Amino acid sequence: MSTAKTDGIISGLPRLPRPGSAKAISNSAVKTSSQETASSTGAPTTRSESSPRALCQYDVRLVMYSLRRFNEPRFERLDAIIDSLNEHLTDYIQLVGSATLPLPEVCAMAALPASAVRVEGHLQERYFPASEPVDLAERIIEEETRRIFSIGDEYQISAQPHSATQANQAVYRSILGDGVGKVAALSPQDGGHYSFSAGVPPPHEFVPLPISEAGLDYDEVSDTVRQTEPTIIVAGGSAYSRAIDFAELRAIADQVGAHLHADLAHCAPFVAAGLHPPAFGHVDSAAIDPSKNLRGAGGVLVFRDRDAKAMREAIFPLLQGSPSQLGLLAKAACMTAWTLDDLTQYASRMIEVAQLLGEQISTLLGEPEYGGTDSHLSLFDVSDCCENGRIAEDRLRASRILVNRNQIPNDVKPPWETSGVRLSSTVPTILGYSDADVVALGEAICTVLADNSDRSGTVDDLLERFHRPLSTVT
Repeated sequence: MSTAKTDGIISGLPRLPRPGSAKAISNSAVKTSSQETASSTGAPTTRSESSPRALCQYDVRLVMYSLRRFNEPRFERLDAIIDSLNEHLTDYIQLVGSATLPLPEVCAMAALPASAVRVEGHLQERYFPASEPVDLAERIIEEETRRIFSIGDEYQISAQPHSATQANQAVYRSILGDGVGKVAALSPQDGGHYSFSAGVPPPHEFVPLPISEAGLDYDEVSDTVRQTEPTIIVAGGSAYSRAIDFAELRAIADQVGAHLHADLAHCAPFVAAGLHPPAFGHVDSAAIDPSKNLRGAGGVLVFRDRDAKAMREAIFPLLQGSPSQLGLLAKAACMTAWTLDDLTQYASRMIEVAQLLGEQISTLLGEPEYGGTDSHLSLFDVSDCCENGRIAEDRLRASRILVNRNQIPNDVKPPWETSGVRLSSTVPTILGYSDADVVALGEAICTVLADNSDRSGTVDDLLERFHRPLSTVT
């Protein structure tokens, strides 16, 4: 089948092989066909799940982002921001845990003058007139989120939270109630997000869930829950690399009548693709963060019908006023763009790249925390080669490889130093790194961390082939 390049879209590509097959996934454009849009009637649009392109990769012959300076003396500092962003895109190998490359469709929608539409209140409960453009965006997000995650009618969806953390806060505020409640979740040292504990409003208390060398030990979690009787159990993490059994946690939560909340900020693609156990049908609520490896923007909150009034009131007017109009348009673009086939290939390859990169780094740092990864994340103890995680982060940044320092289980170092580093496979997956490229990157990381040696040849080669074509600036 011939391949023709038309209006920035590579058309006529054959259906891509599934990850893990003998053939490498073919490069394809990230541009979305204008025909692949959501219906404006309020009903989900039926779309083919056999898209001829994969959103996990793009053709390196095409520029993904075209940045334009103002080129006026008054805006010199803004031009400096644009130049710095271009350098970030093209001169670093980005492996920070939450790293991503937003879809061009997301960037295009976020650049529209949507703030001209004034919005306060929830859908069908607006305080201002003529909010139809934003209304449509919210409907699309709700419909497409329901499609992607196979969410049943027992749940409602709000597209308004600015982030997953804000969505989590809405759950805390609506469920904890009066008196002294408890939130049980992974602590920051054990792979949880800092907001899980720091975000618990007084006088409520935080209960850390126990962790083992292999990850969550559900028997120990059950014991902890029975002893402490938390009001909310949070299932999810920020540096936790293993799949979570939401059905098992549902059974544990039911022992004490706890509300089970899933933070899917990092694991959303894997849950949606069926590569991790299903969440919906088991959890009472869930936070989704499209701005991470879904390549979108902002936050989404899913909750059961019975909690709808309290959840919506917690979002507005308690935690925020107007939603981000630009954020809603960007989220609509993200959720519309993904087909299940694209998402499954992308999520599968993220896991493959993370595991392969982890194998290489293990030759220097030993086995990753939790014994490995089922996701895009890997967490390593760097104590054998670096004084702390910050030094490891700085060494790699000097070699134009970006990772982030991160606490590890039982870490005695503070969060601004840490004993570990966290890496993500998201960006190498999007850019189409081959297995050989991943191995070369892992070897370069080991060399830099081991003795701060120069591996600029390997890094320059990867930057030149994958990252520098990403962006131009004029």
